[in-house]
Amino acid sequence: MAQSQAPAPNTSSWDDCFVPDPRYTFLYAKKRMACIICKENELVFQTEMRACDDSDDSIPVLLPCGHVFGQACLENWLDNPNPACPACKIALVYPVCGHNIQSRPLYEDTIFHVPKTIPEGGEINASCEICLEGTKHNVARQRWDSLVQVLAQAEYRLSCCDPNNPLGTEACRRHVEDIRKLMDEVVEQTMGPRPRQW
Repeated sequence: MAQSQAPAPNTSSWDDCFVPDPRYTFLYAKKRMACIICKENELVFQTEMRACDDSDDSIPVLLPCGHVFGQACLENWLDNPNPACPACKIALVYPVCGHNIQSRPLYEDTIFHVPKTIPEGGEINASCEICLEGTKHNVARQRWDSLVQVLAQAEYRLSCCDPNNPLGTEACRRHVEDIRKLMDEVVEQTMGPRPRQW
């Protein structure tokens, strides 16, 4: 059940929560901010990530548009069927998959991993990371399956090669090896390199 949405704050103060480059704001300028939704809680830039506590409204969270709010207030605000930034009203939904765009908590040890905001040249993907990975997996699987058929044909030709013709047998063997390498390349290009460490 959706909680009631917090009342809209005075729009003259929206600039106070605009942080297009959070690294500059929190690491260099060390700007002090309050949550603009509740206008009560000071946002505290933590040095390290703490255990997830959605009720902690002192944790600053960033939206792709560059607006920052307290975590609990923003979660309450976004708890509705059409989530949007309280300040600029940008839709916080991926256009293709329809999943909600998640805010990014800002901590000193994670701030360099936060994507660029839209004002910095960042973009919102068409789909969320989970759906993108699923799509990449499906594409890799389709390519793999088609190469499996080509490999089976090449291995059959290799088995039919005349053992008295070493050049023909070697050519077939190289063809099979080339297809196997191509299969690995297709997966790597689509899914990224296979991890080498466990």
